[in-house]
Amino acid sequence: MLERLPKEQRAQTKAVMNAAFKLEAKAGMDKLRQQAKWLQADHADAAASLLEGIEEMYTVNRLGLPPTLMRCLTTTNIIENPNGIVRNTTHRVKRWRDQDMALRWTAAGFLEAEKTFRKVLGFQGAVDPARCARSRSCRCFTDTEEGRVRWLTPPPRVPTIGGTSPG
Repeated sequence: MLERLPKEQRAQTKAVMNAAFKLEAKAGMDKLRQQAKWLQADHADAAASLLEGIEEMYTVNRLGLPPTLMRCLTTTNIIENPNGIVRNTTHRVKRWRDQDMALRWTAAGFLEAEKTFRKVLGFQGAVDPARCARSRSCRCFTDTEEGRVRWLTPPPRVPTIGGTSPG
């Protein structure tokens, strides 16, 4: 979003965004909407980009995670690093025969990336399903009459891929 602004306005907008992310969800979203309104006149595309997905930007804030875990989950590094390793693993393939070949090479790349994974900082304070179920923003868990926590939707499954060797 910042790249859509003139260089002289980037620092100020970045400072507003950083301040907004340190606030509670409602106050932070209000601050970002106010910044988008200010940008709307001269930089409509930047304002639209700022408003796009504003609710999702505060998902991690609503969960009440510890600061170290929150810092880890609010960056794109967790996604970009493995994708870069997949890109490096597959960069020499020039002729993709079919979808299965692409899937095998991608799986091989992610298995290679897995070797570099480390523990997520702050994982000890991860979401407590019972506490999450009682929060208003939770969309994954709910309380049952017996006081147990159950999934509203089926828990996420890790897809299994048969045969991970490329080729």
